[in-house]
Amino acid sequence: MKIYIQNHAQFAGYFIYKGYAHAWIYSGYPVELIDSLKQIKDKQYMLMITDGFINDEKDLEYVEKSKKCFLYASANNFPKPWGNHPNYKCSLNVDYITLLNNMSNVVKWTFCDVDKQVYNLWDNVNTVLLAFDDISYDIANSNSKKYKYDVCFIGGYANNGFNEKIKIMQELLNHLGDSNLRCGFSVGQNISHELENEIIASSKIPINIHDEYQRVLGYDCNERTYKSLGINGFLISDKINQLNRIFPKTPTTNDKNEFLNHCLEYASMDLSEIKKSNRDNILKNHTYKSRVKQLLEL
Repeated sequence: MKIYIQNHAQFAGYFIYKGYAHAWIYSGYPVELIDSLKQIKDKQYMLMITDGFINDEKDLEYVEKSKKCFLYASANNFPKPWGNHPNYKCSLNVDYITLLNNMSNVVKWTFCDVDKQVYNLWDNVNTVLLAFDDISYDIANSNSKKYKYDVCFIGGYANNGFNEKIKIMQELLNHLGDSNLRCGFSVGQNISHELENEIIASSKIPINIHDEYQRVLGYDCNERTYKSLGINGFLISDKINQLNRIFPKTPTTNDKNEFLNHCLEYASMDLSEIKKSNRDNILKNHTYKSRVKQLLEL
């Protein structure tokens, strides 16, 4: 049976749903990316979409007729001040949400830790974490003992409405850049997939930076968490509650001086055993293939 997946052209959604597409294909399902539910031609199909993909009653009919719809549910009551911005609001009205809640074929999920006050209109929202796309990324060359960089970071400013992340990134990356560490940083450069893989694999320590709301609320960590641990095997990150819960041995701090000290300390250590253990854990428990299996079991 074919699964239709919403096409995400940019930002994190592009990598997340690309990872899912690879995993569905690996699991034996034909995949087609669509820009509208009205492109569906099959009589029997499954869906993987976000609630923002549903625009009218015809779209609701496509959801209702699907064998299974894995629906990413946006928060109904996102905490302030972020909840004041359209980027953090569910676009569906209460009537549509009620109809979807009553469809037995609809599996609602989010990669966040679910706070029922935040998802106050949805019933039975499941947490399905983000993951590592082990089909796209090559980990074969990530065991080098001759690292090109001590620390690396690859990402974008990703202004989600409040433009808070740029200040966090600039402050930390400039602080690390002023040290004696060999830094491989690429911010907003849209580097190739192959070069990204090479830089992460040839660095001793990938680092991670999240948005302000993620730091304060702690509901979710970004895809870079899994990518860094999957390719490289090690990570130093800012402090996020979900990340600390899932990967408790990962060093985390929001203090730039302590962050630098972590980097200096671990850059001087032999991390080979830690990296192997972390990569093994990712490949066993945190790939998109394992997330597809989890969705199918819901």
